[in-house]
Amino acid sequence: MTHVPDCRRVCFETPLSGLLSVRKFLGAIQNGPHPEERGRASARTRVSKDAQQSCSMHLLAALFFAGMLSLAAGQGAFAQEVALVKVVDGTAFALRGNDRSELEVGAPIFVQDVVETEAGSVGLTFKDGSRISIGPNSRVKFTEFEFMPTEDRMSFLIDLFRGTMLYVSGVIAKLSPDSVQVRTPVATVAVRGTRFLAEVEGE
Repeated sequence: MTHVPDCRRVCFETPLSGLLSVRKFLGAIQNGPHPEERGRASARTRVSKDAQQSCSMHLLAALFFAGMLSLAAGQGAFAQEVALVKVVDGTAFALRGNDRSELEVGAPIFVQDVVETEAGSVGLTFKDGSRISIGPNSRVKFTEFEFMPTEDRMSFLIDLFRGTMLYVSGVIAKLSPDSVQVRTPVATVAVRGTRFLAEVEGE
């Protein structure tokens, strides 16, 4: 009876020296068996090829899985949480990718989120202490937020598409006033001072 090697042990459990020995053994079989064992060597060669192919498939699967984990980690790093909902009066929504979810007190806000209100309003507090109040019938996107003062990396870019928004400055505006900007369909404004009220008409 032909013994089929366990591919998982060959690929992942065998020490390096043992793995080299296995490879030499497989190579010796493939390069030409001893005349007295030609029949058995032929069977081993077929088994060895199957084992090598199976090992290759395991290795490819492992590399693919590692790549997917790296991609997921990269996406997670990009979609960083930057604020929390502190007040909701009426109905407000967060648009994140293809999802549209109703906001509640304590809900997180992420970079690239779009916040929409209908008849109500919503208040947010950001990691640097900035506070933003969004009025009724508004649409606001938090396009960029970076708060790493120890590395001198700070930025805050807000897109106001329609409605009203009140900004109360936090640490970013105090340490780097030019790093806070509100962009509207008609202009981009660098926010200076402790309070900034913006209004954009539109549907």
